[in-house]
Amino acid sequence: MKIKFQFKIERRLGDPTIRILVDEHMSSFEGACPDELELDLPLAPGDHELRITHYGKQPEHHVYGDAGEILIDRSVEILAIEFDTVPLREILWEGAFFPVYLPEYVEDQRKQGIEVPYSITPNLYLGHNGTWRLKFIYPAVDWLIEKRKHTFNRPVGAAFQTSEEMLQKTKEFFNSIKDLEWRMDV
Repeated sequence: MKIKFQFKIERRLGDPTIRILVDEHMSSFEGACPDELELDLPLAPGDHELRITHYGKQPEHHVYGDAGEILIDRSVEILAIEFDTVPLREILWEGAFFPVYLPEYVEDQRKQGIEVPYSITPNLYLGHNGTWRLKFIYPAVDWLIEKRKHTFNRPVGAAFQTSEEMLQKTKEFFNSIKDLEWRMDV
């Protein structure tokens, strides 16, 4: 299966590092995150999981403003993923990010009365160390077609079906507008 990735990367504080795995054992890429990456992986038919792990981030990989807001955050954002040349689009939002928080961050959040979540979904922004996971089925094209079938809950062609009566009412409506320079035969 061919998988193509497109990332938005904040590099002003150094290159963020990522590891891409399919399932738990097939390491496909590891190193400084590129803007784009294409992989060709041998997969058996069935259930799989894509994992993108952001790792190696340290407290110095943030720049804070006077009010304590983050001005620069060494990070990776998933912009697009394609399986066998088919863009995942809205399916990307089904992925979940499981952050591994820095202890300083957890302590700071707790002082503010905020409990950090175990996972973040929907999420395509990998600011913390952690792993983004998406379950899928191979062959991916069949899986994507099946998922899209359930997205639209109407009969094929129903979006463009009309009746003669509806067409007549539409023509009458436009003909009744006095400012229109053209007329349709009713």
